[in-house]
Amino acid sequence: MQSRKKMGITIALLFSVLTFVLTLHASFWGGNNTAHTHAVGTWFIGLFSLLAVLFSISMFRSKSITPGVLNIICLITASIFSVFLGLYWILICLLVAIIGCIMHKASLAR
Repeated sequence: MQSRKKMGITIALLFSVLTFVLTLHASFWGGNNTAHTHAVGTWFIGLFSLLAVLFSISMFRSKSITPGVLNIICLITASIFSVFLGLYWILICLLVAIIGCIMHKASLAR
């Protein structure tokens, strides 16, 4: 049970970091950044993915369910922005991070 908890947190952390890196790439070096909506949207995805990284780190020490729930809220919010902007690689990473958070939550429920 402890290994499943750590595996879920590790998956959430790794894919949250990957999401943050991909968002930075999309924001600074990705294609057409002249549209104001695209630039603002990638910054919001970057903000919520950075919060997801911080909450994933806090899940290692926490025994409560609160950081995991806050992490899922940040990941879902970033997913909505990535769907709106058509950034599907970021969406895939966010969905895998959500699966890691669900694995962590399931291990705490037992």
